[in-house]
Amino acid sequence: MTFTNKMYDVIKWLALIVLPALGTLYVAMANIWGFPYASEVLPSIMGIAVFLGVVIEFVNYQWQKANTGTYLAAVKVYDVLKWAAQVALPAVGALYLTIANIWGLPYGDQVTGMIVAIDLFLGVIVQFMSEQYNIQPE
Repeated sequence: MTFTNKMYDVIKWLALIVLPALGTLYVAMANIWGFPYASEVLPSIMGIAVFLGVVIEFVNYQWQKANTGTYLAAVKVYDVLKWAAQVALPAVGALYLTIANIWGLPYGDQVTGMIVAIDLFLGVIVQFMSEQYNIQPE
């Protein structure tokens, strides 16, 4: 499947901004208003974000390989931050919350909530960097 730039941008926006924000919002509201299943909703949302992040990274890899003949993203600060926001942080948050629920580790919601907040902040920074990079001179 070939992704258009618009499809790529929408999926990236969902993975970097919308899903971490939605997870953070739900956990915050669950703590304030007593909404049910905060421990289940957050890892579910972060699992979707991880999946979308992997899809985005795969598409990025395919594009760079086809257009440059190589994949040099690992040495670029932007790509490392993007990978952290799209894949690493959501995966770590979902992993810790899952393990905490299975093994009774302490502060599962708090640790995961902190990771999601950091991920959301990093996602905003990556989105800003992406917009700055894509500005075309007139």
